[in-house]
Amino acid sequence: MYKLLQFIFNHSRTFLFVLLEVVCLVVFFTFNNFQGATYFNTSNQLVGSVYAVKREAEDYIELKYQNERLADENAYLRYQLNKRVVIDEQLVLNHLRPATLENIHFVAAKVVNNTNTMVNNYITINKGKKDSLEAGMGVFSPMGAVGVVKKCSENYCLVNSLLHSSIYISSKLKSKDALGSVRWEGDNPTKGLFLYIPRHIEVKKGDTVLTSGQSNTFPEGVHVGYVETIDIKPDETFYRINIRFAADFSRLNYVYVVKSRLKLELDTLQKNNVTEPEAVTSKIINK
Repeated sequence: MYKLLQFIFNHSRTFLFVLLEVVCLVVFFTFNNFQGATYFNTSNQLVGSVYAVKREAEDYIELKYQNERLADENAYLRYQLNKRVVIDEQLVLNHLRPATLENIHFVAAKVVNNTNTMVNNYITINKGKKDSLEAGMGVFSPMGAVGVVKKCSENYCLVNSLLHSSIYISSKLKSKDALGSVRWEGDNPTKGLFLYIPRHIEVKKGDTVLTSGQSNTFPEGVHVGYVETIDIKPDETFYRINIRFAADFSRLNYVYVVKSRLKLELDTLQKNNVTEPEAVTSKIINK
């Protein structure tokens, strides 16, 4: 113990210098936007590269599972293709065009890091600004919705997982088209809550929950989960519906990012609408 204290005392100036350097760097990057952005991009690039190497080793171990998953996805795509042929024939007969699909593009990305044991969980993917990705874009796996992009560097994006306290996904019951919102309860990474479904709607165990398409984040029809339990108290208006997430957050490998050509236009229109005089007057009257 004496030798340790003597060592610290003898090198106290060095330790003080290092401490002051760290404090200076923290202040420098915190209060200078350009340097802070440069630090974020550089550190995110480095961390992303480390995660990529780690992920490659894990992928080698999980090759068998991935082959099985790819076979399942191919079967699903074949089913969708067959169904699409019928839809296209009907569209031609009715002189209609699937305009919604023309404005949506999907970018495939590989998951290089993923957490599912924290209160707020994140996913790192190997696509970024160079792929025209930005904050607010929806992310889903072949099995279902997984989150929303939080921020991007040049080559990587950080995604707020559906297992995050701030994420609510606008959803609907496939069987009834009843609109609600899905969020995570904060404990079990396979379960979530489907909120705001009124008691007059008939809900059954096993019902499918899909994205509603009424937000600018996800298109309509992406799987979110499946109803497991339905509960309601006599004095309540809405059900408490527990769902099992469609996506397996413990085995995320490849995901798709939703790029909507109309997202910026819709976001701008809705943001401007809030600041119009009518909206402000309405708020004052309601008070």
